[in-house]
Amino acid sequence: TFTLFLPFLLTIAYAQQVKYSPPETGFESFASYEIIGYVGGHLLIFINDEAHGEIGVYDHDMKKLEGVPANFLNWRSSQSDFFTYPDHFRLVFQYHIDSTYYCAMLKGDENGHVLEGPTVLDSAILNPPPIKGRERSAQPAPADRPMFIVLRSENKNWFMILKGAPTN
Repeated sequence: TFTLFLPFLLTIAYAQQVKYSPPETGFESFASYEIIGYVGGHLLIFINDEAHGEIGVYDHDMKKLEGVPANFLNWRSSQSDFFTYPDHFRLVFQYHIDSTYYCAMLKGDENGHVLEGPTVLDSAILNPPPIKGRERSAQPAPADRPMFIVLRSENKNWFMILKGAPTN
């Protein structure tokens, strides 16, 4: 019976390692974090506290290498979708100015820097200003609801944007 257990005794046990980074400073306690994923050799994390956003760049040991300000986003942004690839990432995001909603896309590198864009993909006017002599009865659309829905294929080669009005 000892010979049956010998192979199990000789195997080397590997345990999962848990790595973490020190707490972020400069962000409010209600900041939201979204893991973009590994791009190149870096882990990218999007940090947003509504006052400002940042793309945190971390190495494999969770040491922060850089914090890239996300100047392309503002407090009017309502939705963001990240697509990661081996050497870059794409961000499809939505924002609004007054009653006009926009869907834009940009391309970034493994260090969180913008390579291309942002480029506006589509826009929609919701509740346009009233025509002179006519009253507008519709109420403004909620700003925190997405106007566009982003769908992607399993292999991430294609994505589609559906336009729809936000509802209460």
